[in-house]
Amino acid sequence: MQKLYLPDHQANEAATSVILTDNGRQRYLLTGKNGLRSNHLEVQNIQGTVLAAAHQLGWGLRSKYQLINNQQPVGTITKPFGIMPEVRYVSGLNWVIIGNALNNHYRVFRTGRLVFMMQPMILSDASYYELAITNESDEPLAILIATLINRWQRKYRRLPSKLYKPSLNGPALGYSYQLKTGANRTRC
Repeated sequence: MQKLYLPDHQANEAATSVILTDNGRQRYLLTGKNGLRSNHLEVQNIQGTVLAAAHQLGWGLRSKYQLINNQQPVGTITKPFGIMPEVRYVSGLNWVIIGNALNNHYRVFRTGRLVFMMQPMILSDASYYELAITNESDEPLAILIATLINRWQRKYRRLPSKLYKPSLNGPALGYSYQLKTGANRTRC
């Protein structure tokens, strides 16, 4: 099983990320744009050749991405909708993603066989995700899917008790809260 280390995009919002092997060598580059529209990700080898890509097809609550491997569309993945999605499906590839949104431990299967596992790690005081991938040809797609999962799970890693300090002196129709920076906000 090959192990790759993907930087945590919550901690590192760089336009280009370097994917490392277990012995610290650079293996892939992850580039892309993250925003409200026209999101795309690309996995490149160190020489700059695009191996796989994910292009956003739809927007809104259930944004959809088309996965491309070796310049051929191979499947789609849709952003999960719900409180705590634990199981997802990648159509076209027939991959099933099973995991825990709170601690970001995921396993991806294809017809009962493990494709890759994902778990958070801290290496050299930086946050990474360790990807243990069974087949080398699945590495670029595994990196794309792990990156999308990481971006979608940000909301579950934020704890409201650490972000907001409740206040009882809000308006009559709602409540107010104070950001730890000191700015007052009112929510109705």
